[in-house]
Amino acid sequence: MAKDILFIVREGEEVKSKTVTLSLLILKEILNRLSLVFLMGMGVLRQLKVAMAEVSKRCGDAIEEAIKEAYLTTDMDFLKEDVGGSTCCVTAMIHEGDLVVSNPGDCRAVLSRNGVAEALTSDHHVSRQDERARIEALGGYVDFCHGVWRIQDSLAVSRAIGNKHLKQWVIAEPETKSLKIQPECEFLILASGDLWNKVTNQEAVNLVRLFCVDIDKPEPFSACKKLAELSSWRGSFGDISVMIIQLERC
Repeated sequence: MAKDILFIVREGEEVKSKTVTLSLLILKEILNRLSLVFLMGMGVLRQLKVAMAEVSKRCGDAIEEAIKEAYLTTDMDFLKEDVGGSTCCVTAMIHEGDLVVSNPGDCRAVLSRNGVAEALTSDHHVSRQDERARIEALGGYVDFCHGVWRIQDSLAVSRAIGNKHLKQWVIAEPETKSLKIQPECEFLILASGDLWNKVTNQEAVNLVRLFCVDIDKPEPFSACKKLAELSSWRGSFGDISVMIIQLERC
């Protein structure tokens, strides 16, 4: 059994940059430095390999701070490349029986606890009262535009990596939550905002349980496909990324 496992799901605009093209090399660095089992990663956070180099020796607030440093450093390096675009991301790390989830943006982590959906992250939408207050305190404005609350009539999320032209208000600092993995914790769903815009947390958990709980041969990949198809059928035409982590197997 692996001591530390890291999972990453991201979404965002297609960007031609060094951060993206070196993703596979960065994955190798993470594996070498952290001895992680890395199951999925597109546009993996570039500085995770540095900020979390000593993660197996850390706990609690130290791990949270390492993850925060990784996101912020990634954002700074991305902006230095002077390319457009942005990305939202959600990460989940399993460390000595603890589950640590982090996100900037609207990618979300949802836990199934004996079949009951529990959101472990909070979407950073501009409409969120605390995020709107933070933006307005910095001189930005929030308005209802094209059916969605947006910052400066542009972006609908208040946290993301990139968005150079909105960087004064759109920050990359993640919010992080940690919990102990208990026997009732069945699986974790990591997915992009374009899934959650059309599928509720409980609907997603109910569907995944049909493929992954109390059956001889769990089919998490089939469950991911069905979730994406459901969201598309309901009208989502964006970047739908989904991952299912069977916690009892980690």
